Amino acid sequence: MNKIFFHILLFCFLQSCGFTPMYSQKNGNFNFIIESVDLEGDKFINNYINVQLKKYSFAENEKKFQIEIKTDYKKNITAKDLAGAATDFELILNTNVKINRIDDNNVEDVNLVLTDRFNMKKNEDKFEEDSYERLLKINLATSVYEKIIFNLSK
Repeated sequence: MNKIFFHILLFCFLQSCGFTPMYSQKNGNFNFIIESVDLEGDKFINNYINVQLKKYSFAENEKKFQIEIKTDYKKNITAKDLAGAATDFELILNTNVKINRIDDNNVEDVNLVLTDRFNMKKNEDKFEEDSYERLLKINLATSVYEKIIFNLSK
């Protein structure tokens, strides 16, 4: 009975702590619209970033942006075993982002160069390795997306 009471009490305290995610749209801090996104590079990463940025294309706001994104994804071998087979990889995502702010009076350009890296070990099961690499690509794309939104909201 004490365990049930403790869990209910803990649940009540956690519900009223006032936590809200930093990039939540409920805050209303995003007073901009993304008019167009031009993408070049890795299709999987670009599609993920594009889907996330489409959330900001349906508002009616004064700040309007056009974004050009060029991604370069590389999977480099960092270690090999005695037989010469790869054992460790480094995943590198280089992203060039050009942000054009469009106002009635002027056009303002901002260029961002983002580099994200992750080290990965080879898995014996090729399917699991590919699935894990796909998950890491999503994480890298999420990181790029969050950095773009952070720079747009400044």
